Amino acid sequence: MSLSHLPNGANAKIKCIKCKGCIRNRLFALGLLPGTHIEILQNNPFTPLIISVRNTRLTLDRKLASLIQV
Repeated sequence: MSLSHLPNGANAKIKCIKCKGCIRNRLFALGLLPGTHIEILQNNPFTPLIISVRNTRLTLDRKLASLIQV
């Protein structure tokens, strides 16, 4: 299941990231690594996702969030 399909308040663990190159490296630099626990703070249909990862809030584009499998 992709990160973009989780409801508000859901907790999950990242399984894999389905992209390569600089985008993948950037996500890793932000702490979005396989095995990392995250919480969905806001997931509304037409807005970016807001997640909590390692005590930090991140905003992710919906297209990018769909590449992260949990």
